[in-house]
Amino acid sequence: MNTDTESGRTLDFERPSDPRAHRVAGAKAVPSRRGADAFDAIVWRLRSNEDNPTEGFAVGVMGCHRRCGATTVAANVAIRYADHGLGPVLLVECNPVAPRLAKSFRLGRVAGLTEAVTGSADLSECIHATRVDGLDVMPLGAQKSLGGGAGIAGQFASLLSEVRSEYSVVMLDLPPADKSLGALLPIAQQADAVLLVLRSEATRRRAASNALQKLRQDGVSVIGSVVTRRKSFATRWLGASL
Repeated sequence: MNTDTESGRTLDFERPSDPRAHRVAGAKAVPSRRGADAFDAIVWRLRSNEDNPTEGFAVGVMGCHRRCGATTVAANVAIRYADHGLGPVLLVECNPVAPRLAKSFRLGRVAGLTEAVTGSADLSECIHATRVDGLDVMPLGAQKSLGGGAGIAGQFASLLSEVRSEYSVVMLDLPPADKSLGALLPIAQQADAVLLVLRSEATRRRAASNALQKLRQDGVSVIGSVVTRRKSFATRWLGASL
């Protein structure tokens, strides 16, 4: 799956009273948000990869390198999952390189993933409601450090198992696939599906190909790519084209 997105911004969080919002038979109106079409396409492609609909589907989003727009993609896809009534959805910030979710969702300095995995705060204190119906956020947290290696693998596995039972979709905002991933690779390995985000005119084909090969060798379930900062839109399965 390769999806092109034009926007580098996060969709508006306010639920609009827009008469153009379309309705699905027997369902609530789906908010119409500017620039949402590309993210809707990602949602429906991801839905086709859900093997066990009775268990929370964990989706990871990571940039090929920094400044690819992975956090923006993760947040927007999470918003559209919730908009379509496919939640509840939990957006988890696993990227200590450039944490942005607390600011984007106007949460302030609150507990999050770092406190949840270390047990310094109850899980309920680390999950925060947003103004998007059906979407909660777990930002990185006040501690800003996740450690790594075998320790984080076990801690995160326990956390993920718990939130899977409460949420239909768990969206993971992961560190970039360069050296930033490092000791946090065990988190990426636990995602059911991972999207690799590339930036048009900034990500080199060889770098993308090498990142994809390395991630798959390390057991990360990369199923597709998202190309940001492009004005055209197309979808295809990731494969020999990289």
